[in-house]
Amino acid sequence: MKLNVDGAWKSNAVAGGGGVFRRSTGSWFVGFSSKFTVSSPLAAELYALREGLIIARDFKFEKLEIETDALNLKVLLGKIKEQDHHELGPVLREVANLLNQSWVGNLTHIPKFCNKVAHSLAAHSLIMAVGSKLHYIIPSCAKSDYEADFENANPEYVETIRKNARDEANSIVGANPSIDNADTLNQGGTSGGAAQLVFGSIVTDIKEARDNLKNVDNRNQDKGKGTAFTPFVVGGSTMDTAIEIVEVEEGEITNN
Repeated sequence: MKLNVDGAWKSNAVAGGGGVFRRSTGSWFVGFSSKFTVSSPLAAELYALREGLIIARDFKFEKLEIETDALNLKVLLGKIKEQDHHELGPVLREVANLLNQSWVGNLTHIPKFCNKVAHSLAAHSLIMAVGSKLHYIIPSCAKSDYEADFENANPEYVETIRKNARDEANSIVGANPSIDNADTLNQGGTSGGAAQLVFGSIVTDIKEARDNLKNVDNRNQDKGKGTAFTPFVVGGSTMDTAIEIVEVEEGEITNN
């Protein structure tokens, strides 16, 4: 796993941090955002790093690499024996002890523009109603930055997804293609980024194109309880069985 962390600080009462754990492929594992009551931006960076290390320990990761854009924090931790009288001394020593665990690899400094996902998660902590939150699903505040990182890290995979999108567009357009729809879908399959292809928003374009190929009567006939359709490829995945679409009237919705 790789952990990216960042801190956010406006005042003693408005501070926090965030981070993201990603697999070796760059895919999302879990993120976090946490509020802190700390006296400086450096303290926010340190507490964010501690939070990430504690989460990693709880998940029992076998190997962890860490990245931060706080160079002064890395310098302090590299000279931990000289920090006995530092105001953050106790927390610095706690973090240094966590960094010395056998499952922790390098702590690396990176530029801020390479740490955008963690920055977004840290900024999100400042407006949260709760004190701490784990993000098992990519939150909207970090989605665009994460998708850009993922695409840059996996160009071959994204190209495969583009090919799948082009093939699916051709199959949907079928024997009676609408030129506008075909051009739109094929353009998405050729140049669409990870946000459109890997993460599924191209589904909307495909469904709209499919509907536009039908006349009004056919569209009306497709509506109603029990209508089923065959799923198509999204993000390189397929589903073997049809999905049943069931309409319910207002007031009939249950927990199921």
